[in-house]
Amino acid sequence: MKSLIAGLSLLAAGAQAQVIDWDVHDVVESATVRHNQLETGLVFNDYFTFHLDNASHLWSNTVASNLGNVLRISAGQLELYSGSYFDGVADTLLGTHIFDGTTGNLSHSFANLTGGDYYYKVSGLLTGVLGGQYTIASAVVPVPEPETYALMGLGLVGLIAARRKKHKAQ
Repeated sequence: MKSLIAGLSLLAAGAQAQVIDWDVHDVVESATVRHNQLETGLVFNDYFTFHLDNASHLWSNTVASNLGNVLRISAGQLELYSGSYFDGVADTLLGTHIFDGTTGNLSHSFANLTGGDYYYKVSGLLTGVLGGQYTIASAVVPVPEPETYALMGLGLVGLIAARRKKHKAQ
């Protein structure tokens, strides 16, 4: 049993982790990451750190670029965490979705995030002879402040009143 646990821990150590800092999240961020290897079965963990200045909605899409048995990722997973990566403080998992070579048209949304530090953890199993490759895309849209909704409502009331006044005049 101990040798099985030791073997699994070596497997989990696997490929070198990459940390990509997006700084303040632009409207759209994306990256294509390739892990090279000479043997299959290595686990990878990559981190994409970013900051949201304001309350926002976030959409993410991750897809493996599986090319037969040459480049292939199995059991791909994206996780979104609130907090700063590798600062020694426990972070909060906000959501997760799985990906493979067939999920390029699916995305995952994270609504009503507050301003602050976040990161994606992307992990998977490299099963291609030459490793694996994936692409991640992330888009952010600010959440309107309550005052904006109030102004929109006030404008709508004004529009209705103007239309009623116009119809009465006719």
